[in-house]
Amino acid sequence: MKNPKIMIDCALGTLTAFFAFPIIMLAVPSVTFLSLTLLFIFPVLSFICGILCGKENGFQIYYPLLVGVFFLPTVFLFYDTSVWPMMMFYMVIALAGVAIGHFINVRSSGKRPNGRLKS
Repeated sequence: MKNPKIMIDCALGTLTAFFAFPIIMLAVPSVTFLSLTLLFIFPVLSFICGILCGKENGFQIYYPLLVGVFFLPTVFLFYDTSVWPMMMFYMVIALAGVAIGHFINVRSSGKRPNGRLKS
């Protein structure tokens, strides 16, 4: 791992969002806000942080696993158990973000995939 600071920052941001938005939802009891959070905000956050982690650290599985580990307690604390498949969805979205970030890193560097410099 080249730059673990980026992954730690993204993981802390994801953890904060997974616990902060449900607390806000308790104050604003709205099904629309719940749906917006679960179906738009969390996937976009996972995807963007996955791109950042993949761009800095290459293709690694740590961030998508952390997304799943961080979301699992919120299922039991704030939601009912019917939401747990969203954990898999967020992990897949984060993995796609890591893959795209790795692709961006490989294409933007001055090296070919075999390690030689482009001429």
